[in-house]
Amino acid sequence: MMPVDLYCFHHAGGSSLFFRKWAQYLPDHWQLHGIDLPGRGTKAGVQSQQDWQEVLDHLSRNMQIQSRSERLCVFFGHSLGGMVAYKLADHLRKHALATPDLVCLSACRAPCIPSVTQYAKLSDSDLLATLYQLDMLPAHRLSQEVETVITGMFKDDFTLAEQTVSTDITLTMPVELILATQDHLVSPESYRAWYPYCENHFQHHHVVGDHMYLQPHPTLACEVITRAVTRHLTRIQQTKYHKVNWQKPLC
Repeated sequence: MMPVDLYCFHHAGGSSLFFRKWAQYLPDHWQLHGIDLPGRGTKAGVQSQQDWQEVLDHLSRNMQIQSRSERLCVFFGHSLGGMVAYKLADHLRKHALATPDLVCLSACRAPCIPSVTQYAKLSDSDLLATLYQLDMLPAHRLSQEVETVITGMFKDDFTLAEQTVSTDITLTMPVELILATQDHLVSPESYRAWYPYCENHFQHHHVVGDHMYLQPHPTLACEVITRAVTRHLTRIQQTKYHKVNWQKPLC
């Protein structure tokens, strides 16, 4: 079996720790790579960014994607992480670097659809109150020092997530979309709007849950990704078969 490298990009305010248990839900020959944005998790000592170009440059310098002939490379991104996966795949292509073979986007709006939230524009105190209200922070009150750090981190992430995205990026590799049925941030219309940005094979899936369906049910995405990889490998084998038979003499 061809080894698979699965690179996972986290949501706003998250980190690679969000994916730490996923390995148990994936095939044994898969390698899981949880990727942190600058200032998150394993990159806590790096300055967080509000600029997409800085983020993409940082990730492309620090990610080592092996040749397609050796391993299959899959990007998975949830919410903000979906936009990271989308933009990074294009960034790698433009810089003649190794690109993913397959991109899976979860709970991620299409580039042409404006963000329904504007959290980045809130004052620090209002943003903090909103984070507590949305259960994005522990129920118990954090120290003022920790709150200051967290507020800055979330503001940077929301600045990235809520920006108007360039709509001239078209992905050439197969794309799979995952839509949660009760997602109040990403509508079905937003998912249909992805079609113009996907040049190759495109498919979408519905899972039960809200925007953060992955938190209680991580296996849902793992199952979709595993099936998507199986379909992609089947397409590769079929293409090879047709090429081999085309090259055979006709008589």
